[in-house]
Order: sequence, then structure tokens, then C-alpha cells
Amino acid sequence: MNPQLKEYRVLVVPSPLAGPGALLARMSRFSLLPRAALSAWNGCVMARAASPLEFADAAARLPGVESVSVGRPTAPDMESLSKACRDAALKVVPARKRYSVRVRRLAGDADEADLEMALASRLIDVMAPRGSKVDSRHPDRLIEVVVAEGSAFVSYIRKDGPGGRDFGASGRGVSLFDGGAGSVLATLQMARAGFDPALLMAYDDSMRSAALRRAVESGCYVREGFPRDDCALLLADSSGMTGSMEGLSGRTRDLAFHMYLASLASRVGRDEGASAVFTGIAQGAHLLAAYHRLCSLPVQHPLLGGEAGAPAGRLPAFLRRAAEPREAEEEKGELPSDKEVRRAASGSAVVPIPLSRHSSFHGSIDLAVSALRRLAATS
Repeated sequence: MNPQLKEYRVLVVPSPLAGPGALLARMSRFSLLPRAALSAWNGCVMARAASPLEFADAAARLPGVESVSVGRPTAPDMESLSKACRDAALKVVPARKRYSVRVRRLAGDADEADLEMALASRLIDVMAPRGSKVDSRHPDRLIEVVVAEGSAFVSYIRKDGPGGRDFGASGRGVSLFDGGAGSVLATLQMARAGFDPALLMAYDDSMRSAALRRAVESGCYVREGFPRDDCALLLADSSGMTGSMEGLSGRTRDLAFHMYLASLASRVGRDEGASAVFTGIAQGAHLLAAYHRLCSLPVQHPLLGGEAGAPAGRLPAFLRRAAEPREAEEEKGELPSDKEVRRAASGSAVVPIPLSRHSSFHGSIDLAVSALRRLAATS
């Protein structure tokens, strides 16, 4: 461990809907988190990591986490807190920037506002020579102090987590996943609601290779926020539906494909023991009706009405790129019957593709290509 980082810790605060015990257990078993010594701390999780910032970045993506802070433990008396806040202010508040102190008390009955005012007042003379001033309403930097029974923690850097319920508390769910920003946001919202997502994508030879690459890369990105080590992208061979869609175009073809996805999600959901299906659909009443008619499981559309559940701006750059526009097509053809669609979905082979870290997603793409080749050779 870097000697300069020895005294820093990472404080992981669970959301009000998540239990600290369950969060600590999941974090202890999750191999994608950077190595750290974890312990319970006053209803939170304290981590001693070789790279506190790297650990904080990873932990801030886990469902059930309200916030993650990098800082230093200290004693809860006024002198110790004042010294810790002064050290933090000198490190994180640039010259001529405004700052504030926020106190969160986990134990005791002293007034938080009084403690905030007392600590901020002791920083005024220290920070004045740098042109930095206290501003509780619009601070450029915030120094957070968590006070517990017999101990305290002063935060230098704070990151918001997704919040929500414990991962898996709501059971298993199916996410209809194409790797676009919509399906990613819907999947993250699904995990925030306590579901353990099974990522399902329909694929056939007519799709561009870029679509497969996008789905696998996005799958590797979202799985870093799922505290389990056996995440996979379920690739379904949709070639059996191709014949039923022959001659269709425009909205009619789109609707037929979504009818297939609804039936496929119902079948895979039963196999996975899922209790719900999530889609990234943001509009289209005709599509919603197809899902609710052909899927035997409850169907959720978290993006409907513009409620993304997670700011799109927080997504990585490769997901914020706009999809290639498709040329408008004239509607042609007659929709297949529900019976035809269900038959196609029941005959679709489903292949699990193990998902790696996002930094190693090319390996998962190679596995997907090999699996599809084997599937094509046997069909």
C-alpha cells in the first residue's frame, strides 16, 4: 500500500432501503471490487483499500449504496474534529473557492447545525489567507463529517451511489437488452429496485456485428454494478422468427419483433425463476400492448414518460453516442399470429455469454462470436 494512503479509508453508506449487513456480505464476496479489508462501522461499511479512489469508484455503482466517501477516521471530540476538518479543507478546497461543512450524526443527540457552525467557524482564519470563504448555500467544495458513537469520519471526496434496495431483494428479473442507452438505463433502474437482472438479447445473422459488440460492451459495463460473479448475456437465436417476419417492413416489422421479444422473455423468465420483465421502451402504445398480451410475467417500462431512473449524463461516452438513424420504411405485410410468435420463441436456442470487466470486454465479444458460430453449425 502507498504509505501516503495508509490513513485513508472508504466509508460506504447504505440507502435507507438496504441493510448494512447484506451490503457488507455482498461486497465481501464480489470479486470485481478492488481488494480491501471490509468491516462494519455504525451501520455502514468501512473499507481499507490499497487504492481508496479506485475502490470508491467501484463501490459507488452498487445497488443499495447511498454514498461513498474517501476520508479519514478521527475521534469525535471537538479538537479532533476541528483538526481533521482543517486538514481536509487545506487539501480539497482550492484558493478563492467557497466551502461548507456538513455534519451527519449517527449517534448522540447534539444538534447537527450547531456542530456545523462551530467547525466552519474554526476554518475561517485558516482559509482566509487563500481567499476561500464559507458559503453554506452554494459551496464549491463540501467537507462532510459523520459522527458516530465513540468515533467520527471526515470525508475528503464523496460520490453518490444509485441508492435503492439490496441487490436481489426483489428476486430475479429479465431485462430485454440491446446495449443501447435505453436498455442500460432500464437495467440499472431494475437493479436499483432490488432485482437481479438476467440480460436477454435476441440476435440473428441479419444483424450487424456492431449490434453484438455494443450489447456485449454495454453488458460488461452494467455487470460491474451487479455484486455477483456469474453474470452472463443470454443470446437468443431469433432466426426462427425470420420466416414469420418475411415481407414485413416499417412499424409492422418492429411490432412483430417486439411480439417475439415479449414471448421470448416470458419463456426465459420461467427458466430463470424471474418475477418480472423490464424493457427500455420509452414510447409506443402499440408495443406496450404486445408485451402485456404475450408476456406471462409482469412487464415494467421504467423509461416510460421520461423517467430514466439514472441520469444519462453519468453514462460512459460510448453509451451516450446517438444510434445510427434508420431510414423510414413504408408499413407492409400482415402481422404473424400470437401462436406463430410463441412457437418461434419456444424454439429459440439461448446461449449464455460470460461477461467480464468492462476493461476486458473484447474477451466476452470473442466468446459471443465463437458461440454464435457453433450455434450456426448445429442449426
